[in-house]
Amino acid sequence: MEEPLKKAFDGALDLIKQLITLSTGTLALTATFIKDILKLPDGHAIPHKAILFITWGLMLLSIFCGLLAHGALTGTLEGADIVNLQTSAPPKRISPYNSNIRIWAMSQCVIFYLGIVMLIVYVGCCL
Repeated sequence: MEEPLKKAFDGALDLIKQLITLSTGTLALTATFIKDILKLPDGHAIPHKAILFITWGLMLLSIFCGLLAHGALTGTLEGADIVNLQTSAPPKRISPYNSNIRIWAMSQCVIFYLGIVMLIVYVGCCL
């Protein structure tokens, strides 16, 4: 595999991993410290729970899409060296832009950004 293609796969994998980490961190921090962030006295309910639950759902969905993108990336790289001996068709060109990777990676990005927007909306509603 050529060096630029390796770097493209490495870059795609790094982005997927970073978004999984950011989604997990956002989910964990907001779930753990929400009462401290909002400075709620004991016994008071968390306001606007629906927006918060939507944010958490989007972050979980982003993590799920990231794991699927990671698996698609790994599967594509694994299949790069397999030669189909039953046909004389030329081997497929592998790329981090193959549709099996691109669909999950783009979904992960869009859902993550929607989750961040919902978190900003939640904080804005609570101020």
